[in-house]
Amino acid sequence: MSDPAAGRVTVREYAEQWRTTQVHRPTTAAHVETMLRRHVYPTLGDERLGSVLPSDV
Repeated sequence: MSDPAAGRVTVREYAEQWRTTQVHRPTTAAHVETMLRRHVYPTLGDERLGSVLPSDV
């Protein structure tokens, strides 16, 4: 059964939680952080995860 509150988490909150749990080389971790900050967060960062459609991505 899925968590009904999961769709209320923002893309930024979810991505940051995911990013901090990944094991990457320092250069890869920096690249992932940069790509999220430059490309994902400006457009989708404040959207609720449950409201993002495939066409948004």
